[in-house]
Amino acid sequence: VMFNNPGLPTRGLAPSQVRQQLGEPQQTNGPVGEPPISSWEYPDFLVYFEGNRVLHTVLKRPQAGGN
Repeated sequence: VMFNNPGLPTRGLAPSQVRQQLGEPQQTNGPVGEPPISSWEYPDFLVYFEGNRVLHTVLKRPQAGGN
């Protein structure tokens, strides 16, 4: 089941569109493998790219003992 979460990048967006929408990520990882997969980390979620397109956006789980 896929849920659309307003404000999060959707599949198929280009990195430039994600930067325009959200600003610079806290951290970037990759690319790794073939096809090249990279990820951008934001405070509450990760954005995964395949090449130059958003593949998935994944919400982070709250930290144990967090508010």
